[in-house]
Amino acid sequence: MAALSLILEERKRQSGQAQRESFSSKVRLVADPTTSVADLAKVFRQYLEHHKSEDLWALICPPPSGPHSYSWQTSPQPQWLAKTAGLLYDLLVLAPNSKLASKKVLSSLDLLYKSKVLWLPPNRQPQATMDRLDTTVRILLAMLRSLKMNEELRSKCWRLLGREEQVMLEIALDKLQLPPGYCTESQIKGGEEDSGQEIQAAPIPGDLVIFQPMKTSSSWSLKTPPSIFAKILAMDVEKPSSHDLSENALLADAGAFVPEVSKSEKKKKKLTEKKKSKTLKVVKKEKTESKTKDMAKKNARNKASPKKPSKEQGLLTLAEIPEDVSSFKFECPTYGSCKLEMYSEKSYIRQWNPSDKKWRLIIGSCDKTYHRQLCRRLVPEVQRGKNAADLKMIREKFLDDLKDVD
Repeated sequence: MAALSLILEERKRQSGQAQRESFSSKVRLVADPTTSVADLAKVFRQYLEHHKSEDLWALICPPPSGPHSYSWQTSPQPQWLAKTAGLLYDLLVLAPNSKLASKKVLSSLDLLYKSKVLWLPPNRQPQATMDRLDTTVRILLAMLRSLKMNEELRSKCWRLLGREEQVMLEIALDKLQLPPGYCTESQIKGGEEDSGQEIQAAPIPGDLVIFQPMKTSSSWSLKTPPSIFAKILAMDVEKPSSHDLSENALLADAGAFVPEVSKSEKKKKKLTEKKKSKTLKVVKKEKTESKTKDMAKKNARNKASPKKPSKEQGLLTLAEIPEDVSSFKFECPTYGSCKLEMYSEKSYIRQWNPSDKKWRLIIGSCDKTYHRQLCRRLVPEVQRGKNAADLKMIREKFLDDLKDVD
């Protein structure tokens, strides 16, 4: 037994040493120290100027298709990478190995924020927003590295993209240069990706309880009934009664009964009926006179001021909304000037915000088959001033109708 335990310890020591040697032999990427803060700020500034925007988060945030939450372990998202391919390519020109120092990225964002080139939401701390931007950019670069190393994963992502998006990502991947023997940081102990794992909720452990059925009652468990109940049970039910108490007989007796009315009550009824008839005639005359007066007043008002057009008259119809135009502008009393944007795989309805001079999203659709038809049908609902929650419900109803027709 002692010899076996010694052999087991020797095997464990050898396997641990081999694992440490394999980790030490693998190459780990390091950010280029010659990359300056000014170079990174220049890349971000040119990207914002190209898109004519100051909101960097709106340009690099995940698309409506997701993911809603992400970390260093999140698998590559093809739509998200295609959306940010331009920025990723510019960063790869600056750092071909796709590694950026977090401090330098934060310093470049702070420089742009202080020079009023970058806009950050005022309801949040600027440092927290810049940390989020820095982490998002570096996670996107890590997704590119995963695509570069794994051909099977790349082919899966390519199936979800159009040809133009595939070409954009292929150009970015050609720019990415990884040294031989490189492995992702998640394969090396202590990598930065291990710090961002998502924690999933687990059920609370507990003992299993076996269901036991309830015991049914039996005759011997019940108490004996008192003597009065015994007498009732002993009665002969089949013995007919002297008087017929069926439902039909009772109803016939009630219908045949007529209560007697005295002479004084008959006279009172006649007088009340005469008074009612007189009052009804007077009320009818007064109503007809008031109606004629009201009609005359309404006619005079209509002649003085013409009728205003109703709200429904200004609504656009489906025939008035073009199908093959990528951008269509229209006016709305609630949202102001609005624009319908229709692309190959998604469509949006946006409103112009004069305070920050940007188009803000009202409602959109990413349904690959019906997104154009849905947004065209939602234009009159936007003109009616529906809020976002009502528009989403109406969009689902329209989608069900279109699917039923097909």
